[in-house]
Amino acid sequence: MNVRLAALLPQLVEQQAIDTNTPSGKMLFQMLGVFSEFEREIIRERIIAGQQRARTQGKRIGRRSVIDESFRTQTSAEQVGTR
Repeated sequence: MNVRLAALLPQLVEQQAIDTNTPSGKMLFQMLGVFSEFEREIIRERIIAGQQRARTQGKRIGRRSVIDESFRTQTSAEQVGTR
């Protein structure tokens, strides 16, 4: 569930007097959940599209490597020799 909506739900139930024991209260509560899920999926799609666009532009996605390339080749050469 969306964090913003999840934080608002308890306040909404108390302030707007939504009775979740009635059919209409249950319906409203479920609809809020549906909208929250929809909003989250839209955000997720935008993030994935932005990452794909960045990759096609040659940008690196993610955290930088702490280990430099010379250490990586040295370690892999040592592992080959020990086998």
